[in-house]
Amino acid sequence: MTSAPAPPVVGRTRELRLLHDAFDETRAGQPRVVVVRGEAGIGKSRLVAEFLAAPLDGEPVIAIGQCVDLGEIGTPFTPVRRMLQDLTRGVGEDAVRAAARTPGVIAALDSLIPGLAADDATAAPSRHLAEAVERVLESLSESRQLLLVIEDLHWADAATLALLQALSLTAHAQHVMFVLTYRTDDVGRTHPLRPLLAELERNRNVTMIDVEPLDAADAARLVAVTAPGLDTADIDAIVSRSDGVPFFVEELAARGGAEQLPGTLRDLVLARYDLLDEPVRQVLAAAAVGGVAIDEELLRDILGADSVGLRTALRAAVDAGVLISNQDGLSFRHALIREFAAAELLPGERAELHRGYAQALQERIALGAADQAPAAAEHWLACHDVAAAFQATVIARERAREAAAPAAAVRLGERLLELWPQVEDAEAVAGRSRAELYYEVAEGWRMLNAPSRCERLLRDGLRALADAQPHDRAPLHRVLAMVRYDQGRGDDAADEARRSVDLLSGLPGAEADPVLATALSTLSTLTADTAAAAVYSSRAVAIAERSGDERAMDRADLALVWLTGRDGEDESGLEVVRRMMRRRIQPEDMVIARTNESDLLFRLGRYSEAIDSARDGVAVAVDTGLERGAGVVTALNLIEAQVAVAENAEAERGVLTLMPLLDGMPMLRSGALRFLCLVLLWCGREAELRALREAESAFIADLDLDALETIGWLVIEIETTLNGCEGTLSADDARTGTAAIEHALTEALRLPEMASAERGLVRLALPMAARLIAAARRRGIRPGLCAQLTGIVHDELATFDRGRPAAAVHALVAAENADSPAGWREAVTVLEGGGLPVRNLDYARFRLVGSLLAAGERAEAARTLDQSLDLCRTPAVAGWLHDLAARSGSGQTAGGIPTLTERETQVLELVAQGLTNAQIGERLFISPKTASVHVSAILSKLGARTRGEAAAMLRASSEPR
Repeated sequence: MTSAPAPPVVGRTRELRLLHDAFDETRAGQPRVVVVRGEAGIGKSRLVAEFLAAPLDGEPVIAIGQCVDLGEIGTPFTPVRRMLQDLTRGVGEDAVRAAARTPGVIAALDSLIPGLAADDATAAPSRHLAEAVERVLESLSESRQLLLVIEDLHWADAATLALLQALSLTAHAQHVMFVLTYRTDDVGRTHPLRPLLAELERNRNVTMIDVEPLDAADAARLVAVTAPGLDTADIDAIVSRSDGVPFFVEELAARGGAEQLPGTLRDLVLARYDLLDEPVRQVLAAAAVGGVAIDEELLRDILGADSVGLRTALRAAVDAGVLISNQDGLSFRHALIREFAAAELLPGERAELHRGYAQALQERIALGAADQAPAAAEHWLACHDVAAAFQATVIARERAREAAAPAAAVRLGERLLELWPQVEDAEAVAGRSRAELYYEVAEGWRMLNAPSRCERLLRDGLRALADAQPHDRAPLHRVLAMVRYDQGRGDDAADEARRSVDLLSGLPGAEADPVLATALSTLSTLTADTAAAAVYSSRAVAIAERSGDERAMDRADLALVWLTGRDGEDESGLEVVRRMMRRRIQPEDMVIARTNESDLLFRLGRYSEAIDSARDGVAVAVDTGLERGAGVVTALNLIEAQVAVAENAEAERGVLTLMPLLDGMPMLRSGALRFLCLVLLWCGREAELRALREAESAFIADLDLDALETIGWLVIEIETTLNGCEGTLSADDARTGTAAIEHALTEALRLPEMASAERGLVRLALPMAARLIAAARRRGIRPGLCAQLTGIVHDELATFDRGRPAAAVHALVAAENADSPAGWREAVTVLEGGGLPVRNLDYARFRLVGSLLAAGERAEAARTLDQSLDLCRTPAVAGWLHDLAARSGSGQTAGGIPTLTERETQVLELVAQGLTNAQIGERLFISPKTASVHVSAILSKLGARTRGEAAAMLRASSEPR
């Protein structure tokens, strides 16, 4: 069947330009997402088709997915499946397999691209498709330009929406452009698409195109090309009646003169439909109940029609312009035609057709097509067969869980809870109690980072289960406690956890009850009193071990790990978490275990291992669909470790990627902001740091910070003050610095109260405290406060005597106290063995140079200065070293280029030869990052804006005068 050609696109020059601009950016390596939105009939699909039909540089591979109206939840990944199959046809199966790289990812994609895993049918699939799809797109885009389109997002299934959220924000593929369309009049305030739209609107890589009605002139042009020969009066009447909506313009123009115009737009849309014979209209009415896309085989089963008769009716509809034919089959020419055709049916007729669809789909499900269950459930609901809808939803939920589509599984679980009171044998059909289902769905929302949705569900569950047994209610109180903690409501969280424990304590068998063990584990982590927390934890471990329940033992171990880390017993905690990981634990618990392991490794100063552990945790989170929930904490641990090893660009990108995910999780958002502040602080980007802190000051001020965040922000505050005092100070700067140091001393006296809740982190802050004391003493500021803080540092050091961090902290504190070349040499030697972030080592080298200069050892100071600059990975410290060289005259100079060290001169000469940072690094046997630090310092010192300008200054200085 062939559809009639569509009329040309008129009046969309601006919109097409935006699409082409975005495409040009993706060709240059910048991933882009373009959202095309507007009311029904406005021409969104026509606009996109016009763009795709135009000559595009680079011969992009175009793949299109179409969302289908199967209810709010829908069959998981419907448009993604179509898009990936289109993509596979474009690049070939071998290319997709090569891009997937591993058998597990290939097996996962096989559910979307049938036959892809044919060569290795035994491979275990990856548990989540998001990572698999992202990996393939990233790999394919290395050598190809990909242009991916998903139409009608207002009908997208929950799993597709979750996948798009991950891809649009975290995809690393460079040469990829997504084009997404949706109908604005279908997306209300509570529509499932809203969260994705909110994130897209905040994303700098997203372009929103609002397709507006045509103005009168463009509407008249469209009439003229659609129906040549109409007089001015007819054209004016059509323009007036259409309100500038292209679909209405075309339909009105097709009717002819003004006397032929229908009374309402509904009559207009149905005009073509009404001209068809009754048998054709019956077929179309049945098709309209099934959605915009038409499944001919399903339609034949419902109507009992012979193939020839059905094809004849469908061909007549295509010829009349009611249906269109494309590579995916037949569909209604426009959703409005389908909607109005379905509305023509009487309620009883509509219900009977829904029943026919449901029965036909149920037969497919019985033959193994479980992916048809969501559609069957929607049709059963539409014909008011609640019991059958419940059963189909149970199947759909299990299918979503197997396919690792947690967003779909959670929404389907909510549907079951809504239907539960109307189903007589609901527990038997669902295979679980109502309380268990409430718990599973609530946990699902929490793991998907939807705290408000989770809390509403839990409140509803506690009301519905008001008369239930303690074991039914206690788990809901426990999840509510964790949600409230996520929301920054620490006291409320502890109260809810205590309710959970109180409900179960004293019951028969309580001392071997895994549910009580889990409740105690949660309470131990939410209790501020460390002694009480230890009691709860010990009891949780004992009960869990007596119960023999591995899940309870996992939870008890996780709580114990958290407590040992809080008390600074990091090695012990690492043993516990690795013991737990040796057991066969659930994927979500593995994410949490990796989170704890990476945190403990960080506290132990083993940053490379922490990065590896966190990356493994993030991978598991992505595999299991938890990258936007539990995986967020793991991703933050990865960023923190990257900051420690001066992978500043990677850390900054990570923070900016995560920030949109942290709404509703204030403590985690606070942590992300801290890490970004650390990057800006130690990269010497003071203006950006001030702007960020000013912009976020209200957010931080309103938070009830936990101990970790309180210590973290205190460190930022004091280190900002101390860094600002390095280098040459004017008189005004000196006065400001004195006041800031005095304030910092007062704030640092709070460390003991924080140590009771986070002793491990307070210990790692001791070098900062010693640096503050030294800075204050050099300026003669508040000796009494210095003495108090010295006592605090001494007391904490007395019990901190194991591991590399302890050795590094002791060495730094001793060096600050002595402030001698010997002390700083010892500190540098110890810090070169690790234990503290790289910035501490760079700082110690800077202080060593200063102490050598103060001791009059200028030759060694000059050598050490050059060596320190070569090794420095902290831009702020590199700046101090340059200032030190300029003040002391220790740095070498190059003919007319002032205050450049010998190494900087070498770097500048290579810059002038056109070498990149990587090439400079190879030539001088230094890392590209170190070369980059040198180049930044050179540009700053010379006042040059670009590498070319600096090179020109070098050449000018070398010319004979």
